[in-house]
Amino acid sequence: MNLPVSNFPINWIGTPGAHQVFGVERALEKNEFAFLWEPGAGKTYGVVHVAKTRFRMGQLDLVIVICPNSIKQVWPAEFAKWAPDTQVEVKLPKTKDALKRPNQDTLEVVVIAIESLSQGGTYNKIMAYLKGRRAMVVCDESSRIKNPASIRTKNATNIAWSAWYRLILTGTPVLQGPHDLFAQFRFLNPEIIGITKWAAFKARYCIIGGFENRQIIGHHNIDDLINRIKPYAQMVRLQDCVDIPHKIYQKIPVQLSDEQRGYIRQLKDEGTLVLENLGTELYVEMALERMTRIQQIVGGSIPMWDEESGKYKTIPLQGKIPKLEAMLDYIENGAEGHKYLVWARFTPERDRICAALSEKYGPESVVRFDGEVKDEELRKQAVWRLQNDPKCLFFVGNQAVAGIGLTLTAATTALNYSNTFSAEDRIQMENRNHRTGQTNHCVYVDFEAMVKEDRMITRALALKQDLSEYVKASMQRGQDRDADMEGYE
Repeated sequence: MNLPVSNFPINWIGTPGAHQVFGVERALEKNEFAFLWEPGAGKTYGVVHVAKTRFRMGQLDLVIVICPNSIKQVWPAEFAKWAPDTQVEVKLPKTKDALKRPNQDTLEVVVIAIESLSQGGTYNKIMAYLKGRRAMVVCDESSRIKNPASIRTKNATNIAWSAWYRLILTGTPVLQGPHDLFAQFRFLNPEIIGITKWAAFKARYCIIGGFENRQIIGHHNIDDLINRIKPYAQMVRLQDCVDIPHKIYQKIPVQLSDEQRGYIRQLKDEGTLVLENLGTELYVEMALERMTRIQQIVGGSIPMWDEESGKYKTIPLQGKIPKLEAMLDYIENGAEGHKYLVWARFTPERDRICAALSEKYGPESVVRFDGEVKDEELRKQAVWRLQNDPKCLFFVGNQAVAGIGLTLTAATTALNYSNTFSAEDRIQMENRNHRTGQTNHCVYVDFEAMVKEDRMITRALALKQDLSEYVKASMQRGQDRDADMEGYE
């Protein structure tokens, strides 16, 4: 590829795509910029080249990266890979760790978890460390700061406003609607949209109605909003920037056991699950909570309320679990040595899946990446083994932790044992293996229990809607939500 002559001393490592050349140039021209690139389009590649170029130009000596905790380990690897020409020190400090400034010929990168900004310890430390520094603040997965009222959003924004340069990265900037843009672009610079107050933004761009006339039911003046953010953003669709294989979707219907159907029927008909042998009852009032409890039963667990802890807990169903058996059958019929991503929402499901796969294919065949694996080094090893170790066949994780920021292209098949209700979780999860570097078609298999609640979840996510929004929209349209559900209880 013949790269265009640049006004900046960019030393490209590897061969950048045309969208990356354009985006990095645009970002270097401004103090703030938004990489709105779909997952897999190479956002971190762009950021590393912006950072090392500004460092080479004497414009900065510190980069603060704010990202979800589960992907902090991505950043040291990305700087090592794409900035071998620059002396870089990447730090992943814990809350109590003191930060010490390196030599002036070293670009310092400090990576912190967005979750840690919900409290004051990390926030106060970073604000103090920014004083007197030429810094750039990067918010990776900036959709995590779309709520303008949250403490983490306010703290992240204050950190950004204390720096010379700001970048946001996300492939899902407007899942709920254009109002998601407000807090993300205020993080960059409130002058971009020209409004600093959430109420003023809603008055200009949102249609308010619904319950007590407080809900956002639509939008207007969108052309004006787009024109304001357009000079500060680049939106990239994966299909437009890389030659990447297609996604293929499969659905495997699963017949439940008589025991499971009995428990589900109780919850649906009576709103109560009575467990006489345990001397306990489970009361469910809200529709979405009922769907969650049904999901747990479908996955192989009985939900119950624990009076002592004041929390829900689960006990395993006895005997074979139909959904797990269906997944194991699918794997057994696959090619030998094929690698799989296995996604499950609930911890007991992942426990059961890991145990079953380890027993059948050996402990070395399985790695796990979820909230139960807290050691950052073990998480890093899990990704490395999937990508490089032929003995590692299964990567088991949950969408909320392992579904963002990771590159898992060694696996071409994703087995969805259970989904969350979030469309963003689904989009992010699918792009862990369907991204730059993938050379094969990617297959996404949903093991769908023959109950209407499980069907509604997969149908909503196929439409890229959160489940709650899907149900509400269906009711407003008067749509028959039982369509395509023949044979489902």
